Amino acid sequence: MDAHLPHDYIGVERLRLEMYRKLAEARDEERLREVAAEMTDRYGEPPAQVQNLIAVARFRLLARSYGLTDVSMQGKHLRFGPLPLPDSKQLRLKRYHPDSVYKAALDQVSVPRPTTRRVGGDPLRDQPLLEWCAQLLSDVLGAPPLPRRWVLVQRVARGHERVTGMRARRLLAVASVAVGLVALSGCRSEPGVAAYVGDHRITEDAVTEVIDDAREKNPAPAETAETPQMPAAPAPRLPGRSEVVSVLVLTEVCDRISAAEGYQPQREVDPAQIAQGIGLSPDTGYVRQTAELYDCLSGIPVGEPVAPTEQELAELVAAGKRAGAVPADVTVEQAASQLDGEQLRFALANRNSLAQAVEAYDVTVNPRYRPLVFPVLSFSAETPIVAVGVPLGEPASGAVSDISTPKSQPTAAPTDG
Repeated sequence: MDAHLPHDYIGVERLRLEMYRKLAEARDEERLREVAAEMTDRYGEPPAQVQNLIAVARFRLLARSYGLTDVSMQGKHLRFGPLPLPDSKQLRLKRYHPDSVYKAALDQVSVPRPTTRRVGGDPLRDQPLLEWCAQLLSDVLGAPPLPRRWVLVQRVARGHERVTGMRARRLLAVASVAVGLVALSGCRSEPGVAAYVGDHRITEDAVTEVIDDAREKNPAPAETAETPQMPAAPAPRLPGRSEVVSVLVLTEVCDRISAAEGYQPQREVDPAQIAQGIGLSPDTGYVRQTAELYDCLSGIPVGEPVAPTEQELAELVAAGKRAGAVPADVTVEQAASQLDGEQLRFALANRNSLAQAVEAYDVTVNPRYRPLVFPVLSFSAETPIVAVGVPLGEPASGAVSDISTPKSQPTAAPTDG
């Protein structure tokens, strides 16, 4: 799905970011139409890529109304989820799409990607594919749920329930006609793409190349006879795919915002410092990439320290307990007095500034990596536990996630002190 704001349509990076943000923040069809009209008025008739981007936003609204968070390509199939189907709707799915597969344990539906003709046709792309996605949802699930304002009207105007219901059905019929201009960020997924930052693709091959390089430059120690005086050396912990994707995504975002705003790195991080912290060779590509990211991040302005909420403190203590840094019998109140300090508050401010930058650049992550989080502050453990992290792409469920991250206990990104 080619959906983005081309440079030759909006030439100024700051203005492109503004439009990406407005599209992402549109929460209903009316607001989306206003943004599209503003864009046409300011920059002219939108080209196909921009029309597709507006379609992405419109389909996202439709998908949310059904409770969907994932519509994505997997090889030659489309995946929809979560999509719990009772028996009656499973029968309807099979009637409309005999080759579909419903995975009840995962609440997922997998359907072969449609083609222009039943035999020998080309795969559908762009808006025709999105129309097909919308039609599938309508066929299997029926019309989208009533907007919340209609439910409230029905509860208040009890004497006019029949009229209100008829009016709502007419609106829904119009909405069903309008879903020809629809898409979801998940439909932007292509085979072999790990993530998008705007129109930039981070491929699975690029991720594999980083991991292969780390494996080659950090071989496991040769097996030797272990003695009490000299225990066997531990094998190096190579970065996981999610770690690599998070670094590549945030590097791209940081480079873009630095170029747009004229930010310059305030310090240079020595790759040897990163290498020592994560136990890899300094000439490893992943180590150098992480050091370059920290260089770039040092130039991004960070606001005033942010006090944690009660929920954030509770999640922080839970993360500390999972990492073994906080004893299991310690209460949130007891731990908060030690954890809530300058380091935590600066980490929260850093998270907030980076999260705003990520939102502005239309980051989409392959569902296999969701929720993807870049760690700002972590507890050390055999697999480090994120205490404060920046959600990348689709929102994470909270500030704490169990993903590997090269940090010490609890450690922030390198600073000048």
